[in-house]
Amino acid sequence: MNWNAKILGLMMLGAVLTPAAQTHACAWSEEWEYDFYRFYEPEFTHLEAYKPFNFTFDRLYDYALLDDTTSHTANLKEWQQYLGSKFKTKDIATVVYTLSADELVNIKSNPNGNVAKGYLDNGLVQEWQAGRRMDVLDYLILAHKAEPFCLYDDPWGEEERVTEGIDPVIAAAKAGSKGSNDAFLKLRYAYQAVRLEQYAGKYEMAAETYRQLALPNASGDPLIALWAQCHYAGCLRNLELEADAAYQFSLVFDKCPSRRVQAWYGWRILSDDIWESVQAKCKSNHEMATVYFLRGYASNADPIEDMRQMQELDPASKMIEVLLLRQINAIENEVLEYPFAADSPLSKRLGPNPAARELQSFVAEVMGSGKMHDRSVWQLAHTYLHFLQGNITQASSELAQKQASLSAEGQLKAKLMDLVFRIAAVKKVDRSVENTIFKDFTNLSEKLSDEKAEQVQRFRDEAFAWLYEAQGEKAKALLARRQGWRINETPINLDLINDMIAFEAKDDKTLYERELLKGLGEAADRKNTLLEIKGTGLLARNLIPEAITVFKLLPETYRNASETFTLNADPFRVVTTDVVNCEDCGSDGYNKLAFAERMVDLQKKVLTDPANAAEYHMLLGNAYYNTSYFGAAWNAMDYYRSGGGWYYLGQQDEYYKFDVATFDEIVDMSHAKAHFSKALAGTKDKEKAAMAAFMVGKCELNQFYIDGAESMTAYYSGFKTLKETYKKTDTYKALIKECMYLRDYVSIR
Repeated sequence: MNWNAKILGLMMLGAVLTPAAQTHACAWSEEWEYDFYRFYEPEFTHLEAYKPFNFTFDRLYDYALLDDTTSHTANLKEWQQYLGSKFKTKDIATVVYTLSADELVNIKSNPNGNVAKGYLDNGLVQEWQAGRRMDVLDYLILAHKAEPFCLYDDPWGEEERVTEGIDPVIAAAKAGSKGSNDAFLKLRYAYQAVRLEQYAGKYEMAAETYRQLALPNASGDPLIALWAQCHYAGCLRNLELEADAAYQFSLVFDKCPSRRVQAWYGWRILSDDIWESVQAKCKSNHEMATVYFLRGYASNADPIEDMRQMQELDPASKMIEVLLLRQINAIENEVLEYPFAADSPLSKRLGPNPAARELQSFVAEVMGSGKMHDRSVWQLAHTYLHFLQGNITQASSELAQKQASLSAEGQLKAKLMDLVFRIAAVKKVDRSVENTIFKDFTNLSEKLSDEKAEQVQRFRDEAFAWLYEAQGEKAKALLARRQGWRINETPINLDLINDMIAFEAKDDKTLYERELLKGLGEAADRKNTLLEIKGTGLLARNLIPEAITVFKLLPETYRNASETFTLNADPFRVVTTDVVNCEDCGSDGYNKLAFAERMVDLQKKVLTDPANAAEYHMLLGNAYYNTSYFGAAWNAMDYYRSGGGWYYLGQQDEYYKFDVATFDEIVDMSHAKAHFSKALAGTKDKEKAAMAAFMVGKCELNQFYIDGAESMTAYYSGFKTLKETYKKTDTYKALIKECMYLRDYVSIR
C-alpha cells in the first residue's frame, strides 16, 4: 500500500467503527495526485452507483466521497417526499443543515422574533409561525442538539470523542421515538438514539435500541432505516460479533449508496469460520453474490473465483462488472506502469501475462453463456485483454468487428481503444505518424474528460519518446517526456542543446512537433533562450571565444533585458567569504557577453603587459572563482540553480548528506588556483601576495571536499605560504580574524 493509501485508511477509521461520522483531514491538493494510464474504463450509467469501487491506483475510493454531499442529497430527497412538493428543497436544506439548535429553539419560542424574521421567505419557517408542523420543528431541534456529539474531527484517533452531556439527548431521542405517532419522525428519533449511544460507546444499548425502536419502524423512512442499520452493524463489530456485523454491512452496501463507502470499510472477514457463517446468513442468491463481491474487492484478493461464484448466483448483477473493471485496471497498471516513470519501451511491457490470460478466459465463458448485464462491457474487456497481452493486431481486428454492435458509450470507448492500439503499434515515428496521431487525438479529446485526455496524451508521448530515442532524436524524446527543463541541468549537455537548437530551427514542423516545442515556452523566446544556455555551457567548459560567438547571435534587446543574461555580481572583485546567493552584490554592468569579452582581454594582457601580469592573473583568478559554485556570480556558467543547490560542499546534517559523486555544480578550482598562484609568484607587493596566497588556500580547501579526501595535508600550500611568509601583513591579520579554516590551520601547525 502506498503512503497516501495508508493516510486515507486512517482517515476512514472513524467511519469503520462509526459509519455515519463525518471525518476530515488535512487539505488534499489535487497537484499531489497522478493520473495513470487507464483505458478500459466504461463508465456506463449502471456503474455510476459503484464508481467509488472502480479500481483506482493511488486511493481506495473517490475523493469526492470524503464530503457528505451524497448523504445530504439522499437525506433531502427523503425530507422532500415526506413534506411534499409545497416546500422548496433549498428551504428544507436551510432548516436541516444550516440553522443551529439555538436558532430553531428561538423560532419555536418566539415565532415573530428576529431569527424567524430573517427567514420569512422560508416555507417551513412560515409553517412554524402559523403553529403547523411543530412536530418537525421539535425533531430538528433534537437532531441539531445531537449533531455535535456525532462530528469527530480527529482522523488520527488521538483525542477522545466528546460525550459529556450526551445522555439527556439520548433520553430525549428515545422519548421522541416512543411518543411520536408519525412513522417518519418515529424512525428518525430512533436513528438519533442509536448513533448517539454508539458514539458514547454503549454498543449493547445501541444494538438493543435499534432492535426495539428502529427496526420495527423501518418502513417509515427506508433511507434512515439503512443508516441506522449501518450503525447497528458497527455496534456488532465493537461487540466482536463479526459474522453478524459483516452480514449487516453487506446489506447496507447493497441497498444504500449513501452509506456504501462506510459499509465497505466496516465489512471484514477474519477467518474461514466467519466467512462460512456470513454465507449461512444470506437469504438469497443476490445476497450471496454481494458478499462474494465484497470479498473479491479486497486489495489483496484474486477476484476471479469470486466473479465465477457471482456469475452462477446472480449473472445479471452489475457488481460482477465492477469487479471486472477493477481487475482489468489492476492488470493495466501492472503492465503499462506509471506514465512518466516507465523503465522500458511500451513494446517490452505488452506481452504474455498469466493474469490477463486467465481473466480473458473467464470473460469468454461469460460471453458464451449469454448471461450478463451489459454485453458491451464484456466485449470491450475481451478485446482489451488481447492488447494487454501484446496481441495488438488481434485486438484491433476484434474491435473493428464488434464496434458497430456496441452501445453509444461503448462506441466512444472503442474509439479510445482504437487510438491506443494504433499508438502502441507504431514502430517508427515519422512525419505521417505524427500528423495522423495528433489529429486523431485532438478530435477524440474533445469528447473525453480532461483527465482521460491527459492520460491518452501521456501514453502517446511516452510511447513516442522511446521511439525517438531509438531513432537518435534526443531533443524530441526529452520534450515528449515533458522534461524540457533538463536542458538547464548542470553540467549543460551541449550535444543536447545543439540538437534542440536544430529542432527549434527546423522548417515545416509537423503539428505534433509544434506541440512538443511548447514545452520550451513561447516561440518568440525559445531560440534566444537556447542560445544563451549553449553559450553558458561553453563558458563552463572554458571555451570563451566560442561562447562569445554564440552570445553575439543574441539580439541586443535580449542581452539588455534578460535577467538570466545579467550576472548576479561583479565577477572580478576579491571576495574572501563565499556567498553563493547575493541579492545586493551588484553586477557592475556585467552580463555574460561583457564578462566573456573582459576575460579574453585579460588573457591577452597577461601576455602583452608582463609588468602588470600579476594584477591580471588576480582578476582572472577572482573571475574563475566567483563564477564557480562558490561565488555570487555563479550564473555566468550555470544557467539555473534550484533551491536544492544551495548546500555547501561537505555538508552533513539530518536534511542533507554531501555526496561528491552526485554533486553536479561547477566546482573546478584548477583555473582559479592557477591564476592565483601566478599572481602570488609575480607580485612584489606583500599585501597583494598575502591575498593571493589566501585565495590559493581557499581553492585547495574546496578541492579537498571535491576530491572527498580523508586528510587535508596535501591541501595546505596556500595557508602554509600565508603563515610562514606573510604573517606580519595587515591582510593576514584581517583574514585570520575572518576565516575559521585559516585559524584552525594556524592553531595545529
